[in-house]
Formats: sequence, structure tokens, C-alpha cells
Amino acid sequence: MKLKKGENFFYPSPKSFLASMKKANKAWEESKLEKAKDLFEQAYQKSKHVFTQSYVAECLSTLEAQRGDLSSALHWANQSLKLIREVPWQTGEKRLLKFLSSLERTVGHYSQAESYLKQAQAKTSSALEKNQLLIDLVQILMEQASYSQAKELINQAKDQGPFNPLDKILFYFRLKQVANALGQPFDQEANLSQEWQALEKKDQELLKPYYDFLQGQEACLAGHYEEALSFFRQSASLFQARQDLLGQVESLLALTQPLMEFGLHEQASEVLSELLHWRGLEDLPA
Repeated sequence: MKLKKGENFFYPSPKSFLASMKKANKAWEESKLEKAKDLFEQAYQKSKHVFTQSYVAECLSTLEAQRGDLSSALHWANQSLKLIREVPWQTGEKRLLKFLSSLERTVGHYSQAESYLKQAQAKTSSALEKNQLLIDLVQILMEQASYSQAKELINQAKDQGPFNPLDKILFYFRLKQVANALGQPFDQEANLSQEWQALEKKDQELLKPYYDFLQGQEACLAGHYEEALSFFRQSASLFQARQDLLGQVESLLALTQPLMEFGLHEQASEVLSELLHWRGLEDLPA
């Protein structure tokens, strides 16, 4: 079923649908995730329109990722994408493609994650958005140890420009990660420090988990494992607080390295076991 432009896509949604959505959002706000899931699923069944079904499916995908059920999160995100593509004036496809990419990347499906980002790139004419996506692609290449390709891509982003202030910091973070991975000097430290100091406090707080993660990586490379342990723990905690599953997974995986260096193999195993209990991470590449 396709909606015609101008049609009210919430009408004639039954009152039971609207009631379920209101209750679902309230349960979600109160962190009653299982109850919220049930209510969203009820709303999905009661909705009669493509747009509202896509919206509810996207809510379910985000909720399931928060619950740690990545298989279900992927199912609902794919369902939302399929439905939104039936709406002729939709604007949410790029957002869903980016979210699907982050989910696939989290479970180690890098080629699929890369494919979704490239689809999102093809749908944007904004130089700012294109560079945002390039920065994400760099991270995917880094996780596959394709450091030379990552360097080429980060240089491409540098040449293209422009960046908003937050993305510029992320660009320098990625550039530093690539340099560290290749064992090359990072000659933009002064620029990174200058851009960081120029950020408003709220923006620094927004990027703090990324900054801590990068500091942890540097500490590991320098052999300062106790310091690395502290940074990775801070990063994981901050990502968890903002319900960023991808960042939390990255930080916890990184945390195992200094634990192993300290000979704390049991603790490292506990961290990995915790990750593998999240549905969808069972086949995470070693």
C-alpha cells in the first residue's frame, strides 16, 4: 500500500494504535524495555499505513539494539527501510541506511556495512554529509586492518571539505588512528588541540567517549596499559550512558587488550562473554 502525497499518514489510524504508541513511548522513557517492545509490536500490527509502520519498525530496531538483541534490531531496521522506500516523499532512508551500517558493523558484517554507507552517499548531494559518511567508511576499513585504504579515504575527505566543528574533530581522531595503526607520526596534534579547545563545553562532552577511546589506543601503543584500561573503561561507560551500542562494543573489545597484558585473562574472558551474550554478536569475527 502506497500513500499519495498530501494524505495524512496518521489518519485513519485507529485509536488503539495511538494508545499503544503513547504507552510504548512512556514505557521506553521509563526504561521498561520489554514492556515497550510488546507495545510497539502491538502498534505495528494495528497500523494500516506504510509510513507509520516504517516509523514503528524503526523504533523497534532502536529499542532492540538498546536491549542487546542485534538480530532483532537488524530485522526491524531492514523492515523499516523496505517500508520507507514505498513512501514517495520519504526523507528517512539515509538515516536508516546509516543505522543499518552501524548495526552490521557491530556484528562484524563489514562488507554489508560498507554497502549501506555507499548507498547513503549516493543519496546525498551535501558535501558535509558526504564527509561524515567518509569518516564512517574510514572506521570500517580500520576494523578490517585495511590501513592504507583508510589513509587514502581520510585524505580524500581532507581534500573535499568542508566539516562542521564536531566532524572536524572526528576527522582528526580518525587521522590519528590511521597514523597510529601505520606506525607513522601524527603531524596534526596542534590542529587537533586547537579545534578541541575551540569547541563549546557541551560539544566536548558529546565527543568525550571518542576522545577517551583514542587516548586508550595511544596508551596501549605506548605500553601504558593501566592508563589504557582507565580510558577504555571511561569510554565504554560514556557510550553505555548514551545508549550507543556500537561505541560500547568497540570500547569493551579494546578493554580486553590491557587486561590480557596485565595477565587478567579471566576478566578479559568475562568481558568477551558479556559481549557474546548480546544476540547477534555470536558470530563476531575474532
